[in-house]
Amino acid sequence: MPVSVSPEGSRVLVKTRDASDFEIAVLDRQSGTVLHRARSFDTQLSLTWRPDGGAIAFISSAAGNRQYRLSLWDLSSGELNTFASPLTSTAAPPIRWAPDGRSLLLYVGNSRAGELRLVKLGLGKALESVSLVRVSPEADYQWSPDGGRIAYIPLESESSIHQLEVGSSRAPESLAQLPDGSVVRELSWSADGQSLLYSAREPHERFFSLRRLELKTRRSSLVARSSNDLRHPVWLKDQQHFLYEANEGGISQLWIASADGQAPQLLGQPDESHRILGLSDTGDQVYTSRSRLEFPPDLVAVSLSSKELSVVAASPRQATGIRPRLMTVTSDDGLQVPVILWGDKLAGPDAKPRAIINVHGGPHLQELPVWDARTQYLLRQGMIVASVNYRGSRGYGADFEKHEDTAGQARDLIAVQRYLAEELGVPAENTSLLASSSGTRVAVQAAFLKPEGFGRLVLTSTVPLVPGTCPGESGSRRVLAFHGLNDNALSPSVARGALERCFGERPFGAGATQFEVFEDEGHQFHRSRTWARILSSLNG
Repeated sequence: MPVSVSPEGSRVLVKTRDASDFEIAVLDRQSGTVLHRARSFDTQLSLTWRPDGGAIAFISSAAGNRQYRLSLWDLSSGELNTFASPLTSTAAPPIRWAPDGRSLLLYVGNSRAGELRLVKLGLGKALESVSLVRVSPEADYQWSPDGGRIAYIPLESESSIHQLEVGSSRAPESLAQLPDGSVVRELSWSADGQSLLYSAREPHERFFSLRRLELKTRRSSLVARSSNDLRHPVWLKDQQHFLYEANEGGISQLWIASADGQAPQLLGQPDESHRILGLSDTGDQVYTSRSRLEFPPDLVAVSLSSKELSVVAASPRQATGIRPRLMTVTSDDGLQVPVILWGDKLAGPDAKPRAIINVHGGPHLQELPVWDARTQYLLRQGMIVASVNYRGSRGYGADFEKHEDTAGQARDLIAVQRYLAEELGVPAENTSLLASSSGTRVAVQAAFLKPEGFGRLVLTSTVPLVPGTCPGESGSRRVLAFHGLNDNALSPSVARGALERCFGERPFGAGATQFEVFEDEGHQFHRSRTWARILSSLNG
C-alpha cells in the first residue's frame, strides 16, 4: 500500500504486509524503481519523512508488546537505527519533525496520558531526550514555521492552547482559553507564524468547528462550521485559504475554504475519503491518502489552482463491485444507530444468507465505509457484513459520542441483528459477532441479552467483562476467542479464565469453544497470517 510522498514530491513510500513480516520501500515516483527497502518482523508505524527527505522516522514494538521504540532510517547510507529509549505505549500520536530536521517531537505515555519529548538527533543517532510538557494522546502539537515555538493542548486543560519556546527556561504561555468543557484537537500554523487554525467543540456544540487564533491579539474567530465534524485544518502558504476534512458518515471529504468567509469548495467526489498528508514544497499541491468505497487506498495530488486530482501512487485494483450502503437502524430506545452494510444484495429468497456484525473497540472509535481487505475477503465468501457504529462512537455529534453504557451499546447490536433477520432473512444461527478489544465486552453482553440471536461469537483481544452479563453455557452457540501472547491489556491466561467463567466451566477446545494464542502478537493484531486464521474461523 502507498503510504506517503517525499517532501520534494519525487519519491513514494510504500508498505507491504506479508504473511509474517513487513517491508517498507522508497520508490522513484516516475519510474516506480525501488530506491531503498527495509524489512522487519515487527510492523513499522507512524512513518514520517524528515523535512529534507533524507530520512524516515517510525516506531515499532517487539511482537506487539506495545513498548514502542523510535527508529531512524537514513536513506543516504541505508543505515537503520533503533533507539533503546524513550519508550512509549501507544502508536496513535504523530511524530513531528522540527523544520530543520535536527530534532523531533515524540509522545511518550499510554492511551490516557503522557508527555511530549524533544528528541535531539545527530549523525543518525538520538543524542538526547528532553521532557517538555504533559499532553493527551488525542490532542495535537505543532512546531512553528521557524522551529522556535511549539503549540500544544495541555493535558490539564484540553479547552486551551499553549505555546512554549524551544530551548528557553520560560514557562509555557496560554494562547487561548475556551469555555470549560470545550475540547481542542488539531492545530495548524500560518506560514508567518502569526496565527493558528484549530478544531474545537464547545459544550453547547454537537460538532467540531474551525477557528482562527491571532497570536498578537489572542482573539479567536469562527472560520468554518457545518452539520458534521470539521477536523485537521491546514493553512495554505498564501495565508488566505485553508484545507480541512469534513466527516460525513465516516467519509472524510476534502474541502478548501477562504479565511474571508467565502463559501468552501469540495475537492474530489463526495464519496471519496481523504486523509491530508501535507503540502508540496512549493505549496501549490496537497497530497492525500484517498480511500474509495470499492478500491484500496491510493495517493493523490490535488492542484490548488485547478482543483484537479492526479494519482501519485495506486494500490493494486481489487474491486469487488460491492459498495457499502450507509443506513441506520432503530435501537429499542428509539436511538438511530449508524450501520455500514456490505453485501445486502447477497440475500435471496431461496438462500440462507450468512452475516457478520463487526463490533469495533475503543469504544469512542468509528467504523469507516471504505475499502478494507478483511471485509472484502468476507464478501468474497458470500457473507453480508454489517459494521456498527454503536452509541459512543465518534463522528455523529457530542450527544451520541458521550454514551458509555455497555447495555445500551449491546442493544444497538441486537437492533442490527433484528434488521438482518427481518429485512434480509439472515437466520440467527448464521449471524456472527466479530468483536475486538472493548468491543468484546459489548458483544458478550449482547449475547447475554439475546442468547438466541447469535450463532457465533468471535472475540479478539478480550478485555475485562461486565459482571453479571455472562450468557453462560450454550450448546448451540460457538465461542471462538483469539489473543496475543504479548497483550499487555489482559494476559492470555486471565482472558481465558474470564471467558471460561462467562461461558461455562467446560475447557476451551472442547465442543463449540476455542481459545487460541498468537505468540507474536499483542493487543492489536498486525500480521496477515493472524487475520487469515481468524477470518477462516468465520467461514468454517
